[in-house]
Order: sequence, then structure tokens, then C-alpha cells
Amino acid sequence: MEPFRITKRPPLVRIDIEGELSLEFTDMLKRKLVSILDDPACHVVAVDLSATTFMDSSGIGFLAANATRLRSQGKQFYLLNPSPKVRRILSLVKLERFFDRLESDEELDTILESLTP
Repeated sequence: MEPFRITKRPPLVRIDIEGELSLEFTDMLKRKLVSILDDPACHVVAVDLSATTFMDSSGIGFLAANATRLRSQGKQFYLLNPSPKVRRILSLVKLERFFDRLESDEELDTILESLTP
């Protein structure tokens, strides 16, 4: 079973990650996301890390690379409600300010509403 779920609801792509974000799963996740993130209908990517219990360097690299890539395309990338363990890991590697964070689904909904014409 995959520890992640990808939901497309233009302009949003939401990725829910449960358990570990490690090398084993980042490769699988990358393959599934290639065409999704390049879709012109994708404007906002939110990665829900509320149920993520561990993240290794490949997980950090996956998040950082996608944040950089999407921002360069004028898209928005958010970490949604990162778990305390994820917050600690990001703090230890001095990346807590690199990522835009949302603390709730309500904050995400507000952002999506602002994109609706």
C-alpha cells in the first residue's frame, strides 16, 4: 500500500503523506507526479504532512526540489499542517522558513477561493 494519496481538484493538487517520507517512497511519488505537476490546470500544490512521522534527506530534497520547481513556474507550493516531527526535522536542517506553510484546510480553502474568478 502506498503511504500517499494524490487528489487533483483544479487548480489544486493535494498530496497526503502518511507515515514515512523516505527514499523508498519519494521515487514512487516522483514518478506519479511528473505529468500532474506539469499540467497547466495545476496552480497550487499542497502537501499534507499532518500524518507524516519521519522524513529523511530524500524526503526533504523531494519537497525542496518541487517547491523550487513550481515557484519558478509561477505556481504555489505549501506544506499543509506539518506534524511536530516534520517541523523539528525542518528546523534542524534550517529549512522551516524555506517553505510556505498552512496550518489548516481552512487556510488552504481561503487561498483557493482567492484564485476563483
